[in-house]
Order: sequence, then C-alpha cells, then structure tokens
Amino acid sequence: MRLEQLEQFVEIVDCGSISQAAERLFLSPSTLASSIKNLERELGYDLLLRSNKGIKITPAGTNAYDQAKKICMEVAALKQDDLVPKSREYLRVLSNYSVRVDRAFFKTYAKCSSNSGAVMRLSDCCFLQAVSEISLGLSQLAIVTLYPFVAHTQLRLLEKHHLEYQKLVDMEMFVLIGPQNPFYHTDSDSISLNELLKFDFVTYIEEDTNPLWREFSINSQYRNRKIFVNSSDTLMTFIQQTQAYTIEPFYANLREPRLYFRQLRLLRIRDTDTRCEYGIVRPAGALSSSLERIFLNQLQEEFQAAWENSVPPAQA
Repeated sequence: MRLEQLEQFVEIVDCGSISQAAERLFLSPSTLASSIKNLERELGYDLLLRSNKGIKITPAGTNAYDQAKKICMEVAALKQDDLVPKSREYLRVLSNYSVRVDRAFFKTYAKCSSNSGAVMRLSDCCFLQAVSEISLGLSQLAIVTLYPFVAHTQLRLLEKHHLEYQKLVDMEMFVLIGPQNPFYHTDSDSISLNELLKFDFVTYIEEDTNPLWREFSINSQYRNRKIFVNSSDTLMTFIQQTQAYTIEPFYANLREPRLYFRQLRLLRIRDTDTRCEYGIVRPAGALSSSLERIFLNQLQEEFQAAWENSVPPAQA
C-alpha cells in the first residue's frame, strides 16, 4: 500500500467520479481504476461499487476513507501542504539509466525553478518497475528501452496495463571497454561476444531485469563472469581501470569506431541482433501537465542534438 493510492482513493470519493479524479491527478481513468483495484486487492475488501451510473462507496470504504483522509492530512501537515494542492504541479519521471533524460530533467528544473509549488522526481528503474509505477499512478511517464528479442512482449505488457508507447529514437547495443582490455587497441570496429568470454561483464542493472544480459547468459559460459555495481559512475570507473566490459545502448547512426568519454572505446557486436530503441511510456489518454510538456520538449531537443552530433561530418 502506498500513500499515493490513499490520496487517489480520497480524491475519487471527494470528486464522486473516477474520471474527474483522474483529470485532477493527471492520470487516465483506466490507470486510476487499476490503482484502486490493486489497493482493494491488498486490503481484502471492496472500497467502491461500480456501475453504469457511476461509483458508490461501500460501508467498509467509508471507514477506509475516514482513515485514509486522516493519514493524508497528517502527512500533508508534516509537509506543510494542503491535502490536494490545487496550484501544485508534479513531474514524476522514470528512466532506463539515460544521461539524456537526466539532462532534460535538469533543464526543466532550470526553466521552472521559480515555481516553488512544483514537485519533481527523477528515478532510475528497469522496464518492469516502470510499468508497475505508472500503472499505479505513482509516476507520469517513463523513458524505456525496447529490445528486439523481447519488444513484442514488452509492448503487449504495456497494452495490458493501458499504457501507450511513443518511439523516440533508434539505438544499438555496443560493447564498451577501457584501456586495460586487450581489445581496446584492436584495428577492428567490431567484436564477437565469444572473444569476451574470459573477461567480466559489469553492469548496474540487476540480472533478472536486464533482457540483454538474460539473452547472453543462455550460454552458461557467461553466467559466472558478471559483476554488479551500484551506479553508472562506478561502472565507468570499473571499466576504465580493469579489463571488464559492459554493453550499453548508443545511437544507431554511429558510422565509425570512436572513443567515448573517459577514453573508453565502443565496439559493435558481430554475432547477435543489437538493435533497440528508446521511447516514452505514459498512461493511455492521460492529460499532460505544463511541467510534463516542458520536460518532453527538452527531451526531444536532447535526443535530436545527440543524434546530430553522433553522425560523422561529411567528407570534403
């Protein structure tokens, strides 16, 4: 049970309508209804009776409403805030560990820092976490990665949870290595995964939520050569100072081998399909707040600039 679910339940009862509450909370009605269903499932009883004529609170729901409102008011008092702030805007973004998303978020804050009532949150998470949080109304949107060998399943999961997907940019998975790895000095711009068998794979994404690693670890030779770290910064330092490698998404229009920041090198993968893409996941039919629109504009600019910069200059 989450505080946001109690706030959503209180808002529905106060509005007398799921659709009106959804509009005020910047959620789609289906997402809000799903969140309350999950709350009812966890409590073990119905809070609302639903019919073609609308909703009606149950006797148990009335008792739950009184307790939920009291809890929300107490939490709001701790924050020195109103229960349902009318002038406050929220921006809650989830990201599959993207630097571009981070930059867009920071630029949105810079543009809106004079809005002292704004509440902004940026969190890294895996695809499944993004689906769960948005379905429950805990976040407004997520920037996720779709992989070719699981994209169909990912899209079906989004549809099942009444979420919509908008493609942002085509990506490709590259091997990332540092100066300590012998392949750093190779003349080739690509590498076979079998050539990396004796080196450790390092990542900051847990194995069970990393579709790419699950695909590779089908081969038992890879399973015992993995290291998990706590952040992307630690990962980059690890690669720079050891022979370990990782696999990361970069823009699919790279045309030549190049050095990444911190003098790390990118190599294409020869023996598997490495196409993928970034896209936006949102509740289907949800209304966008002004903060969300500013963020999405900044995000589009970040990806467009990065795409243009990744294309090698034309030959004279």
